[in-house]
Amino acid sequence: PEIKEDLVKPPEPPVDVLAPGAPRFPDQMRVQEQMFAEVAFRLAGGENPLILIPASVNDRGPYAFILDTGAGTSLLSPRLADELGIVATGSKDGTGAAGKVTVALASVSSLAIGGARRAPMPIAITAEVDRIGAAFGTRIDGDVGYDFLKAFRVTIDYRKRLVRLVRGAYDLAA
Repeated sequence: PEIKEDLVKPPEPPVDVLAPGAPRFPDQMRVQEQMFAEVAFRLAGGENPLILIPASVNDRGPYAFILDTGAGTSLLSPRLADELGIVATGSKDGTGAAGKVTVALASVSSLAIGGARRAPMPIAITAEVDRIGAAFGTRIDGDVGYDFLKAFRVTIDYRKRLVRLVRGAYDLAA
């Protein structure tokens, strides 16, 4: 039988995605993994549902977080903050969907959506998260806001029920 030439060629070397001369060690693989994340989401609610995505806090989880492009600050429920031993260091007044609210301020070692991670991360703690969960009939542990999302291009694929996060900002059209 005839041997096809393309079957005996050696495989092409892998494409080098790091800059020429950049050091290669295991920690860089983690950095590369963090450039991209894709997670499944579920919808909670009726006609105007919330997008709930799995998040990890301080390398624990997953927890159900709202993907909230309208929130300036990422949030934790007091229940999750207590469970993780996160202690408030201050407070501030803010405005939520239901009006004025006072939130506790804290910091977490890390907040991650799949391989997309920010560490450390300032966070606000508020019972509003639990109230939203009760109104939508589901447990909600937190809210991922602009302060996390601004470092990523965010794509929501409703058909496949996937959220894709790619590190980097959009180029603005002229």
